[in-house]
Amino acid sequence: MNRNDQDMSPEGPVSPGKGAGRGGTKLMAACGGVWLVLAVAGLGFLWRVENKPGEQLAAPGAWPAGSGIASSAGMANMVVFAHPRCPCTEAGMGEIERLLAETNGQARVHVIFYKPPGAPDEWAHTALWTRAAALPHADVRCDQDGAEAKRFGATTSGYVLLYDATGHLRYHGGITAERGHEGDNEGLSAMVAILRGEEPRVTSIPVLGCSFSGPTLESEKGNAQ
Repeated sequence: MNRNDQDMSPEGPVSPGKGAGRGGTKLMAACGGVWLVLAVAGLGFLWRVENKPGEQLAAPGAWPAGSGIASSAGMANMVVFAHPRCPCTEAGMGEIERLLAETNGQARVHVIFYKPPGAPDEWAHTALWTRAAALPHADVRCDQDGAEAKRFGATTSGYVLLYDATGHLRYHGGITAERGHEGDNEGLSAMVAILRGEEPRVTSIPVLGCSFSGPTLESEKGNAQ
């Protein structure tokens, strides 16, 4: 058998390494498929973590006795619990600004900023505090060690409670559909409806923000002292 006979097959000449090239292409395609599946799974996991709601405790149906927050008589009162260093709450503050604009300031707003034990008041005076203080007729104050948050059942930054003019709870929960993102959502729509004297579709949605006792935010306490 000569060299030419060795290089021939029933399908014609076969170039050296041609089979190996096909195998390499299949391997690359398989690796690419695995990478795509892992990437999609990773993005899905991150989305679930980012949008994991905060813990929801029982909210008081009437203004809690012993609270140092003075409700304004004869009008609705909205209480917002926030961590001054939670970036997610910037979006919630934007929704509150939008709410007040759409309802002509029909609710008195109380923004209560968490302050950990031992931290000075200046620790809470961040850009988020400045933005809250710019809200019309807003009552902005520190909440030493989350005492008021405990009275109102708040555990997560961005938690909102809306009490009507008679002092009864009408809404409690979040005000954003996604963590750190502004946009139309059921919580905002519900509070707008309530303040307009309409029946809301929902009375609560999950709170998407930072926990008041979260390790990342809690560790910032020492840097601020």
